[in-house]
Amino acid sequence: MILVTVGQERFPFDRLLRLADEAVAGGEVKGPAFAQTGYSAYIPRAFPHADFLPPDKLRSLIRASTLIIAHGGVGTVLQCLEEGKIPLIVPRDPRRGEHLDGHQLEFSTRLEAEGRVLVARDDADFRDKLRNYERLVRGLRAGRRPPATAPLVEFLRDFSRAALGRKSGR
Repeated sequence: MILVTVGQERFPFDRLLRLADEAVAGGEVKGPAFAQTGYSAYIPRAFPHADFLPPDKLRSLIRASTLIIAHGGVGTVLQCLEEGKIPLIVPRDPRRGEHLDGHQLEFSTRLEAEGRVLVARDDADFRDKLRNYERLVRGLRAGRRPPATAPLVEFLRDFSRAALGRKSGR
């Protein structure tokens, strides 16, 4: 099962949905897929979707998925990590109107340095990481750290507080 999620931000994330839709339609990834599309205008053609999911349904899909393609939101990424998943993150880009600032790239880059996620910084990088996903994940799992180290948890708390402060203008 492939899960694609753009979170619940009020910003559309058509780019992520288009990339995933093209990958599934083109056979770059195998298996059934499902997307949580949020406020996006893009409608996936290659797999079913819903605008929003109840938290328990999203958690269930994360648990059942072999590949999670997601935005770089803290809540989504934390759920993936809690379920022992290594998501392929496509951070929202504020230059494309996908968010107000670059906190998703900053957050994802930090977790990538920790060996906990894969980050696609552009469309070509997405296709490359998707094509090599299993090999890359095997490499990360081989050097994996414990699931919840105190410094990581503290970083996530601090980062979340800072990101929320930026959103509200504080």
